[in-house]
Amino acid sequence: MSKDWYTLSPSGLLARGALGVVFGVVVMVWPITSALAFVMLWGFWVLVDSLGSLSQTLRSDATGRMWLGLLGVLGLVAAFLAIVTPAMTAVAATWAVGLWLLVRGGVELAGALGAAGDTSRGLLVLSGVLSVLVGVLLVTNPGRSAIALAFWFGLSTALWGVAHVGLALLVRRQRSVPSSSSVGDTALR
Repeated sequence: MSKDWYTLSPSGLLARGALGVVFGVVVMVWPITSALAFVMLWGFWVLVDSLGSLSQTLRSDATGRMWLGLLGVLGLVAAFLAIVTPAMTAVAATWAVGLWLLVRGGVELAGALGAAGDTSRGLLVLSGVLSVLVGVLLVTNPGRSAIALAFWFGLSTALWGVAHVGLALLVRRQRSVPSSSSVGDTALR
């Protein structure tokens, strides 16, 4: 059996898969806590990034100090909001994604009018309608949508974990069965 990147370590695949399942189940059981934790972690990352931008403005050879300073200050505000009020930040982020999907869907629907073929036109219409529908769902109820997104993220992570556990078991089984070429080689000796 040739060794591809995904078959090098069945135990590594098994560990990653098991962790994926556990992580996914935890997120599905506690979607609100998971969403809030994610927003707070993002807030700490933005805090570090903002402090980095502000520290660059102090360098004598820095160009664009005004822009770096503006990014730093805006980042500090976003970090503060995410860390102190993660629920409000999650709702705002979900609302922003919903607006983006509404705009994207509108652009896709407009693009369908100018599409050359019936197939591409139909796919653009389908994509545009789905984007608009999901956008409406997110904008009309961003709080519940943030929780639902966390749940779906947990579900997809758990399914990813199950797939990796299955792959690990398959790789282990294939390694334990001798390949036909090695059986033939020993018979010739």
